Amino acid sequence: MCVGGWLHSQERWPIIERRWSERVEYEQRQSSKKGALQISRFHASDCSNYRGEYEGWTASRQKLFFKRLTQIIADSKPWGIAHACAFDDLTSRFPSERKKAQKRLYRLCMYRCLMDVCQIVENNFPGQPVTVRHDHGFNEQAQKAFLGVRPHDHLRSLVSTTPMKWRDCIALQPADLIAYESLKACGRHRNNDNQVRRSLQRIVGSHVPLYMSYTKPTLFDHLKEKGAQFRSDE
Repeated sequence: MCVGGWLHSQERWPIIERRWSERVEYEQRQSSKKGALQISRFHASDCSNYRGEYEGWTASRQKLFFKRLTQIIADSKPWGIAHACAFDDLTSRFPSERKKAQKRLYRLCMYRCLMDVCQIVENNFPGQPVTVRHDHGFNEQAQKAFLGVRPHDHLRSLVSTTPMKWRDCIALQPADLIAYESLKACGRHRNNDNQVRRSLQRIVGSHVPLYMSYTKPTLFDHLKEKGAQFRSDE
């Protein structure tokens, strides 16, 4: 599980979204010319694995698509934030939580991301309000994470968190990009693999500020040792 997104000024977001939409529309036109499946949006996992709407894509087209999208991020230089957790770290220690693992970990990842947002704002943009837009699929958990962060948000930077659908919010697509890249990077780091995907290399090489982290399995070991119990409404 990985939750990620970008922090930028209200003035810059329309520029990022416009350029992002233009690139997706370009790929749609290319698919029409080739009689291929139409893509509705950028979907990092499907594009990387040639699945769904990206079935039949060539490696060169896929790499170029990633390159053009990461360039949009590199040009605008938003703050990237992402946090990942491993399902097995939770379920191997708390087997009874297997059915609710997805919700539990989404909430934890969102909480950590929002805490990082507060820290970034406090250190770099004190007094600036932040509105959060997130995928509607985990709205209940996102709202709980938001409420959990508020007592630690000393500057009251976080104003609101709003569930959105991808059709109504272009910004969710670049959020999907950093979440996917962070998921891969954290997974490799856990396995002592120093390789970095080229798309992430381009972002890092452009001096885009990134806050990427993951929950170590020792956290769940500690919770188990303390006899932690999860309530049904947590």
